[in-house]
Amino acid sequence: MRYIISQIRTFLLLPFLLIKARWKGNDTIVVVNTLLPFGAILAASLFAHKTISYIHETYIKPRALMLFLTMIANRCADEIIYVSHYVRSTLALKRPMDHVVYNGLRRDFNVPELNLEIKFKERRILFVGSPKQYKGIYTFVSLAKRLPMMKFVALLNASERDFSDFCAHVENISNFSSYRTPEDIGAFLLVHLWS
Repeated sequence: MRYIISQIRTFLLLPFLLIKARWKGNDTIVVVNTLLPFGAILAASLFAHKTISYIHETYIKPRALMLFLTMIANRCADEIIYVSHYVRSTLALKRPMDHVVYNGLRRDFNVPELNLEIKFKERRILFVGSPKQYKGIYTFVSLAKRLPMMKFVALLNASERDFSDFCAHVENISNFSSYRTPEDIGAFLLVHLWS
């Protein structure tokens, strides 16, 4: 119910801002990040000069919601940007203008010099993301159980409570370890994975 209310509020507020911008003579381009804010994409399709849908997800529950959201993006977006070719091929929206733009790293992210011998001999696999189920963390844990000859490390972007909840649900697996995302991922990788 909160989700629906938030989308109604977005649908009612965004046109006011877009009309105000147009009144000042500005072109308006709205980039809607993910499929979920359907109120924004509906309002933008009516009042913006251009509407871009930036899509990350391929699975939202319930399935009826996913079908509804993809239908809205397919009908209302002038342009679609996908974060990967996988997302593009899975959703296969029928928009004439669509692109794949990979998520990038910040410019100040220092990639440590790799010790290639350790990288390939140690067989360490890294997951950086959220502990939310749809992000794939439980698949990663499942792989750790199935591949005991490899080491699995998860750096989880989570609150202390969410991280504790995740750890409580994951059994003790000898080749799996998880950490709350450190402030400097590059330094963490250098010390824990690639040195």
